[in-house]
Amino acid sequence: MDSMTSGSMSRSARLRAVVAGISLVVLGAVLGVTADRVLHASRSPAQSAAALHEAVLQRFRAELALDDGQVRAIDSMFRHHQQTVGTTWSALRHHLSAAVDTVHRDIESVLTAEQRDAFRAWLTERSDAAELRGQAPH
Repeated sequence: MDSMTSGSMSRSARLRAVVAGISLVVLGAVLGVTADRVLHASRSPAQSAAALHEAVLQRFRAELALDDGQVRAIDSMFRHHQQTVGTTWSALRHHLSAAVDTVHRDIESVLTAEQRDAFRAWLTERSDAAELRGQAPH
């Protein structure tokens, strides 16, 4: 009876690890795709940042009823902080990618060879779909 209980717990723990890992993968993919669409969609980083700033400023202007002085002040703030934001985002992308890779390896360590192949195919499908969405006009 004890061996069945520990075997069940082991399978349960593996299932939780797989679910947690997949959740992290999905979260990472969503964050990555969103950021790539906004910041890198077929433009240089500077152009993407400028387009994002302009879009945000226009939305702020409309939704917050900003006057011209407020728009200029916020635009100046965006420009002032852009290098710091860009550098931080670059480091974040690197660390996020490394963390997701670790999750993938951890998940694969509890899967059978057949499951690993299916998991890798699943990841490839999601990656390909994310790339297509990231390149789609918005």
